[in-house]
Amino acid sequence: MPKTYENEDFSRENLRGTDLSGETYINCNLFAADLSHADLTDTKFIESHMEGVDFSAAQLNRAVFENCTLTNAEFQSAWLGDTKFSSCNLNHASFMHVKGEGAAFEHVQITGCSFYAAHLRQSLFRHVRGRRADFSMAQLPSATFIYCEINSSDFKEAGLSYSLWSKSRFEYANLRQADLNSARFSSVRLDGASLYEAHIQDTIIDGVFFVEAQGIIDAGCDRRGYQFLAIKGGTDTPDMIKAGCRWFTVEKAIEHWDAAHTEDPELRHDCQARVQMLVSLLKVEKGAN
Repeated sequence: MPKTYENEDFSRENLRGTDLSGETYINCNLFAADLSHADLTDTKFIESHMEGVDFSAAQLNRAVFENCTLTNAEFQSAWLGDTKFSSCNLNHASFMHVKGEGAAFEHVQITGCSFYAAHLRQSLFRHVRGRRADFSMAQLPSATFIYCEINSSDFKEAGLSYSLWSKSRFEYANLRQADLNSARFSSVRLDGASLYEAHIQDTIIDGVFFVEAQGIIDAGCDRRGYQFLAIKGGTDTPDMIKAGCRWFTVEKAIEHWDAAHTEDPELRHDCQARVQMLVSLLKVEKGAN
């Protein structure tokens, strides 16, 4: 029968490899405890002090962390299957190389937190706050970021295909070479972000601000509200131009807009002018680099 512990002190305890599945810890002190390789399936941690706990290679299927202090905690190579973190302090915690699906991070702080090379499918980040988090090389397909403010963070070469980004701020984010294919951005601020060589096939961008962003050029909206953008490519990726939800190579964009809206000369001329502006600015950027 799983046990419930309340107001207990487990600080610095060696619980490595222990089966603690289904147990509940309420207002407990687990400071610097060793829970590496432990089975924590369906385990609940509520309002507990867990700074510096070692969860390396632990099984955390359906584990719940609620109102816990997890600063500097180590989750490296743990399994996070439907694991829930709610109202927790995860500043400077490490999730490097974790794997799983359906993990949820809600109302948490992640300043200095590392998700380097994590593999988390369909993860949820809701009301997440932090700076200088490291998501580089992480594989987060179909992830959702909503009501987040994760500024000055690194998503370089992250796999973010089919991800949803909504009502959030990712100012000064490094999205260089990130896989954003089929991702959707809606009401997001990417001011100062770097998108050089990002992969954006079928990416939907709606109501996104790119003030002083790098690697992307904004030519404004036509009278229909369609935003004209260009992404600067690299060695293996071509320059791309977008209007509405469609992306084209430069050559295809020119060809498309030369033939489009022949029934509306004013709109046609406006679209062609915006495309030519983007083409010219892409050439200027290439010359400057």
